[in-house]
Amino acid sequence: KEPWAYGGEAEHIMTEYLRLRHRLIPYIYTAAERTHRLGEALVRPMYYRYPDTHEAYQVPNQYLFGQSLMVCPITQPMDQDLQMANVTAWLPEGHWFDFETGQIYTGGRMLKLWRMLADYPVLAHGGAIVPMSEYLRADKNPAELTLRVYAGSDGHFDMYEDDGVHLDGEHVVTHIQLDWQNRNLHLCAEGAVNLLPEMRIWHVECIGFADTQVSMDGNVLPAQYDASRNALCFSFANQPGQTAVITFEEAKIASDNWLARAEKILHQAQTSNEEKERIWHLLNKSRRSASVLGTLQAICTTPGLVECLTEVMFAQDEE
Repeated sequence: KEPWAYGGEAEHIMTEYLRLRHRLIPYIYTAAERTHRLGEALVRPMYYRYPDTHEAYQVPNQYLFGQSLMVCPITQPMDQDLQMANVTAWLPEGHWFDFETGQIYTGGRMLKLWRMLADYPVLAHGGAIVPMSEYLRADKNPAELTLRVYAGSDGHFDMYEDDGVHLDGEHVVTHIQLDWQNRNLHLCAEGAVNLLPEMRIWHVECIGFADTQVSMDGNVLPAQYDASRNALCFSFANQPGQTAVITFEEAKIASDNWLARAEKILHQAQTSNEEKERIWHLLNKSRRSASVLGTLQAICTTPGLVECLTEVMFAQDEE
């Protein structure tokens, strides 16, 4: 509760996560309304959603956060040589994406997730939709929102907003739907649209999407592609009650740049340059394979380094 008491680095990291929590208010507020209306808790153990799956009971610290996110808490000290810590996590079937970095994982397995001090294993499933606010005040419905949409499956999110005063007063629900097969994204507000600003700007981040052209009402939208996060980014504006239909020319899951992530791990590790050069030479000239993994195990002398590199190398199955 006192971030400044743990040193400059920890203070900066905790400050950023507190700001992230504030940005997540549209997502959290919607979850709170679902708790009020449906009795669905914001934080739920894995076996609530997967009661018949054995692995759901093997990760007691792992939990679902709202409709779209899964958190895998790291509760052990950082490895001083690797400058990272890990948690054994279970990823249910399907595609999963790191909430911040956009790293792509193939689910249906247990694996170790390694993270640096500033990172944390928060994952979104394919088709997940997470609205976020860029507005500093939480007492008004924002005129700008960031919308993170995750590739690989159909998905929907009904974002709840009200006047911020009355428990059962007027409210408006923005229906957001990703139709992965038909390559489009729908947004439509329903209810007391007078509670919304006259014009709302949406900053859309399509995580895990391969780069493609984006259009709205037949007009191509300017878009940028952030390969480091596998993120296709664009913006548009619409008025309350106006339906927006975004169309993607293609709907394909990106191929994660595991080599760039491996390079970051090697750069961070407190080990000899000679060992780093041997590993980098191996990874840079080879494809992911069992033989490469065997060689990696033979030439690595730093404990845990093979595990770190294996996570990024084999996070995503080849399609």
